[in-house]
Amino acid sequence: MLKHISVLSIAAAVFALVSNASAETLSGYLDENTQTRTHSITLPSDGTLQLSVTIDQSLSLAISTYYGITIFDSDGTTMLQGFSGPTGGTDTAGSYGPFALKAGTYQIRFARWTGSGSYTVAAAHTPQPLAGDNEPDNTVDQAQAAALNSSITGHLGYIGGGGGTAPDELDWWIFSIPSDGEVRVAVSIDSTLSLATSLYHGITIFDSNGTTQLEGFSVDTGSTAGDFGPFQLKAGNYYLRVARAYGYGGYSVQLTSDTISMTTTTTASPASTTSTTISDGQGADLLNLAEWDVYGSASAETNELIFGDSIGSDPQDQDLDGNPENTWMKGSAGASPGDDYDWIVSKKEFSPPLTLTWSGCFPTTAYGYQYAAIASKNTAFTGAAGSGQSVIDWSNMLAFHTSWEHAGALLSFTRKAGQNTINTVPGAAPGGHGICGEFKIVWENNKATYYFNDALVEQQDAAYFGPVRIFFRSYENPFSIDSITVLSASAYTTTTTAAPVTSTTTAPETTTTTSISSVTTTIATPCPIQRTLNTREDVDALRLLRDIRFMNTTGIFITYIYYKNSADISAVLEEHPELQQQMKALVAGNISVARELVNNGAAAISRDKVDDITRFLENLRQNSSPKLQADIQLIISGIKNRRLVEGIGVKVK
Repeated sequence: MLKHISVLSIAAAVFALVSNASAETLSGYLDENTQTRTHSITLPSDGTLQLSVTIDQSLSLAISTYYGITIFDSDGTTMLQGFSGPTGGTDTAGSYGPFALKAGTYQIRFARWTGSGSYTVAAAHTPQPLAGDNEPDNTVDQAQAAALNSSITGHLGYIGGGGGTAPDELDWWIFSIPSDGEVRVAVSIDSTLSLATSLYHGITIFDSNGTTQLEGFSVDTGSTAGDFGPFQLKAGNYYLRVARAYGYGGYSVQLTSDTISMTTTTTASPASTTSTTISDGQGADLLNLAEWDVYGSASAETNELIFGDSIGSDPQDQDLDGNPENTWMKGSAGASPGDDYDWIVSKKEFSPPLTLTWSGCFPTTAYGYQYAAIASKNTAFTGAAGSGQSVIDWSNMLAFHTSWEHAGALLSFTRKAGQNTINTVPGAAPGGHGICGEFKIVWENNKATYYFNDALVEQQDAAYFGPVRIFFRSYENPFSIDSITVLSASAYTTTTTAAPVTSTTTAPETTTTTSISSVTTTIATPCPIQRTLNTREDVDALRLLRDIRFMNTTGIFITYIYYKNSADISAVLEEHPELQQQMKALVAGNISVARELVNNGAAAISRDKVDDITRFLENLRQNSSPKLQADIQLIISGIKNRRLVEGIGVKVK
């Protein structure tokens, strides 16, 4: 999407696509004896399907026992889309879609509600013009070859094709650099697809091991192109991952390399070691995803880190994070029991005495063991599958902890020479996001003192060991972290070993290349709705609504307007807490509608609730910038004429 795209340009783009579509006509007759008819349609390539339906006045395809019109995957039972059709009488025609579908065979069922009569359907398929990637390529082991100085193309976000409702989220590529040099990445995407930051960076470059992230960046929401680099890389193999944030469509990535043909190479200087000493009382602020090694899932949002995800048992690796602990211990992501523990480890090492303080929410667990801990990293850890090595040295640890055996309780956890001392933290009660507050561990004078919300809750003898790092381990619920620092009570030192600097000479010019360290670039996208949600399940419900039901023109338009203005909306809500409270009440009162849309494809809402939403938008508009006011007015108009509401499958009662 262009940064200043309009509703008319969206409509024009859709019309242009549909005009190039191949069409197939379906028809039938329904009455009391023949309540439903099912047609088979084959799409030769990934693309969109648009249904234009005409019925007799005497027939109604409105929702009854079945949806009036339902699209099933090739098995005939997995529902991909379900919606009401024309109701008869004066309502005899309707257009539905576009639906983003993979190549494959689909079943389309038409169901009578009342009456009898004929129906005719023009099923128009618009193929995705860019060549697709070769599936499966959802993991590093399935990466496809990409050549330098040429373009690679792929598809993301399409559903079906025998794969059900899960959209294609990730594509992996592997490329080689013959000699040290610079690599640039040029990205072009369809306006219906977003590679903005979500669970993953839109584009990520990994080292040859497929896990060490070197560069991460995204195509900003509202853009259809981006140029990134140059990135200085040594000769070798690298992986490139393309990740969808939302929407569907094709992408093109061009990798351009200005490599260096070496004639002579001399070592300019040996490897050197530098030490940075942090003086007494100086703290290390760790509220930046670049400060952490992530084994599993983690993300950065506005002034917040999310460590982990909402999936615990995941033998199919649905979230595609590799189930790292399960892989280390059992040999593969899906090996029994298929547990999806997420580990997030500080890159910095510290020496006691020190104080760890963080605020946010500590997740409870019904099935696993979760920690926020001070401990040493396992020196033998390699990350190899089946190695049996954990990233943490379990011998000694100071931690806050939750476990399935202590339902809903926060625990202090002190481990000395393999022996545990575990006590319940008083006054720590779980809420919708877990146990929220400030957590502090003070480690000085060979004692560990635990604080929760500034109240001392536990003290244990704990002889110094180290160096140490900060570890977070989550299972079926994530940590949310608003602030996190490590304060040194006395000086501590971090040591960095620099790679040798190599001078490479070519005629007629001389280039000096220095290897770069792992760098993470995080683009924080504010989400004003997310801060109003009470549970992680509510977050997941809205994300599923976006990914499954907001795939037609109406849904894409609403999604675009929201993400384009999310930062401005957040700013208005910050300035007007009363509006934030109104928004929270509206979300809480209508989250069931989102779930019904996800599960059933349609929902109903009362006129009173629609009026409440409109009044809130009017209040928001009055306090907004002229640009945001114009976009809010578009939404209000669409609600009042019901096109936006009914366009996403909601009926007003």
